[in-house]
Amino acid sequence: MTATTIPADRTQKTPPRHNQPSTARPNSTRAATNRTQTPDTAWVDAIPFRALLRQLISDTGLPAPVLAIAIGIPPRTAMALVSTTRAPRRIRHVDAAAMLARNYCQLTQDARRTGDATGVHAALLSTCPTITAPQLARLLRTDEGTAAGLLDGWMTRCEQVVVWRALALIDGWTASAGSALDDAAATAV
Repeated sequence: MTATTIPADRTQKTPPRHNQPSTARPNSTRAATNRTQTPDTAWVDAIPFRALLRQLISDTGLPAPVLAIAIGIPPRTAMALVSTTRAPRRIRHVDAAAMLARNYCQLTQDARRTGDATGVHAALLSTCPTITAPQLARLLRTDEGTAAGLLDGWMTRCEQVVVWRALALIDGWTASAGSALDDAAATAV
């Protein structure tokens, strides 16, 4: 009777490879990219920030684009967060941090302070040169004297909330003019 020999590789168990470097491709590239992302490009879940922005809008009485300027986030991000049709699932980490850094008390105190309006004149002239003082006063919810001062450039300081509204108006005017140009180009083709 001859003894059958079992090959050695079948009888021995291979040791676990926990400590050995893997040569295989990782299952998820997301894990590798999250480690290399900076806070400027990192993303966070948008759901809690939708609620936070809606609460700030309710508390301050400021519309989303104006509040976005006050907080320091892009107005389009704020408009997307409060949108009822297609809200984003995530926002940039820097926008989330900016929203968390401000609260109702700070915003209402800052709104009543006097702010620097030196850049508003040039921005108004470049984006909406045909606007009149009464029109601007209605849009900014201020008096015609303040609106005329902003248009003429002699008013360099005014309520911060007026500066925020002017910057939001300029941003919205630029965005709508860009989309109007895109629409015109699309219909011309």
